[in-house]
Amino acid sequence: MQSAGSNSRWYAGAGIYRHVHMATVPAVHALTFGGVGVTTKQSDIDLARGTATVTVVTSVHNSGAVAAAATVAAHIAEPASAPMAGGAPSSVALASASIAAVSSVVSVPAGATVNVSQSIPLPNAQLWSPDAPNLYSASVSVTTSASTSADRTSTSFGVRHITFSNASGFSINGVSMKLKGGCVHHDNGPLGSKTLGRAEERRVENLKAAGYNAIRTSHNPVSPAFVAACDRLGVLLMEEAFDCWDDGKNSEDYHLYFDEWWQRDVTSMVMRDRNSPSIVMWSIGNEIPMRRSAKGIALSATLADFVRSLDPIEGNGRAVTSAYPGAMEDTLTDQFLAPLDVAGYNYGWSHYVPAHKRVPSRVIAGTESFPLQSFQTWQAVLDNSWVIGDFIWTAIDYIGESAIGGTGFNTPDLRACGGYCPQGWSWHISFCGDLDIVGHRKPQSLYRTVLWNASQLEIAVHEPVAAGEKEVVASWGWPTELPSWTWDAPAGHTANLSVNVYSRHAAVDLVLNGRKLTPAPLPVSRATQFTASFTLPYERGTLQAIGYDAAGKQAETKTIATAGKAAAIRLTADRSTIRAERDDLSYVTAEVVDANGVLVPTASTVVRFEASGVGELAAVGSGDPADTGSFYLATRRSYRGKSVAVLRPGGTNKAASAGSITLTASASGLRGATLTVHVQEPPAGEGPSSSAQ
Repeated sequence: MQSAGSNSRWYAGAGIYRHVHMATVPAVHALTFGGVGVTTKQSDIDLARGTATVTVVTSVHNSGAVAAAATVAAHIAEPASAPMAGGAPSSVALASASIAAVSSVVSVPAGATVNVSQSIPLPNAQLWSPDAPNLYSASVSVTTSASTSADRTSTSFGVRHITFSNASGFSINGVSMKLKGGCVHHDNGPLGSKTLGRAEERRVENLKAAGYNAIRTSHNPVSPAFVAACDRLGVLLMEEAFDCWDDGKNSEDYHLYFDEWWQRDVTSMVMRDRNSPSIVMWSIGNEIPMRRSAKGIALSATLADFVRSLDPIEGNGRAVTSAYPGAMEDTLTDQFLAPLDVAGYNYGWSHYVPAHKRVPSRVIAGTESFPLQSFQTWQAVLDNSWVIGDFIWTAIDYIGESAIGGTGFNTPDLRACGGYCPQGWSWHISFCGDLDIVGHRKPQSLYRTVLWNASQLEIAVHEPVAAGEKEVVASWGWPTELPSWTWDAPAGHTANLSVNVYSRHAAVDLVLNGRKLTPAPLPVSRATQFTASFTLPYERGTLQAIGYDAAGKQAETKTIATAGKAAAIRLTADRSTIRAERDDLSYVTAEVVDANGVLVPTASTVVRFEASGVGELAAVGSGDPADTGSFYLATRRSYRGKSVAVLRPGGTNKAASAGSITLTASASGLRGATLTVHVQEPPAGEGPSSSAQ
């Protein structure tokens, strides 16, 4: 239960917002929490031969009154051919057939726990990586002659070889890789802190689709469903434990409980998730206030050593890190960072080279960075082998820390208020993410995909700026630009618009209604920060960017068009078929479109939703940072032409069942829309993805 008061610097949530599980076990059983650990020592992986040896450690506990002889049997099964939907831990693709098994008999005294270690060779190891997230299954049974039933436990795991070094950076399975990462808070937008499996999975899906290969869980352990989604989808994970130690940042935050609870909480995080191949770093803290004190420096070593005792680096290969704000070149910084395998630098890209000169062996990760410094930050990652990657603040908008990514006009000087003043109290979310709180991409995401070479060509048009006005962008903000050529410009409007074409092509042209705007294509390169900027008068029609290769040959085009008058609502579901489970969801985007089906991004329309059938309307939302309407009413005003309805099987005191859910959307003066989502029972023999909530 979350206490009231100033307990966090962001929206923490309250009540039971993660799944609660209950288990019944015989007297002799594997511990119900972290009882089966799967380790593949890095030295036991032969990349050249394609072989590995897996060690399964089962903690067998005897809660009975007499000693017992227990048979512990471990089975390894190959990765399944395809992952399952859902997102909760038990819905991870466990495998089809056992490929190896081993059995041991052990005596377990009454009231005692005995660790049983069993090694199993994998002659043809299928390695886990972001490009090939192969997941094995380890199943363990514990039986005794006195028990009528066996205790059975299953867990997924992956085999991967990872290294961190100042010379080659981060490598996975022998291949160097830069971490294209983002920080993610724990809320699920319109669902609040509720961690339904599909909501967690969707966040990971959206980020991978936007070019991310890594996530930092700021600033606490995420749900098992989120970790499982990273395992299944192939996204690297830095799981973080704390935002403070025993010197707090708020009056009622974790510092009140740190001394008593830190060992138990670190143990819970590591033991729960140690089998997950996606986790490549454990973070012991973020911007610790006491980092420059003797006690803070000592705790850095104590916590790092404790994590390694639970998950040795020679085992699963993971590094221990911590995020240090504005890391500098001084003795206290060196002492705090010395116990860490990877030094986390928040907003410190300009320190990467001086830090390397001071401590050449140091491996650095950019653990937070400003969106407006994306180019400088990413080039500093690419140029320096000892920097393994960067985690932008943030990958997704979150509730709380309102308007740190806001923009405004004619506002006070940012230097007078620490970078927080472009917007007032009307905002309720951060608005600093690449994705908004309903999962739609924002303009800085377009630029980032070009930086990361995930996209070759993008267009962003800055909104019209009225005469005499000056845009002010908050510290974590981005200018107000959109991939749109639809603007509410008044009649006779002659003000020029600014257009950025982001591209990896050698040169680009901009064409307005068939007319080229420059005599020759403009070159784009690292020297231009992969950006070509244009200024042109607004004229309804089509705006087209053309990319050319080094030989001057047209390679790609991207077109945006002016929308007509809003005429209808269009509904699109992210998944048209879902499971009959309370943990599954379908996110339906409602777009306001013109008569030709073109999105009207200027539309701010109240949309009414109604769900019928075997499900309910779980929440509604939009990316609007200033819309304080309830997420649980059936109406939402569209933002940039879009709003979202979340459908969920079953209902309050109503179990999920097969059938269909029909969503109807309507708005005054517009043609409404209806969409049906099919709800199916899970395949035979496959249990629910998670408990109903």
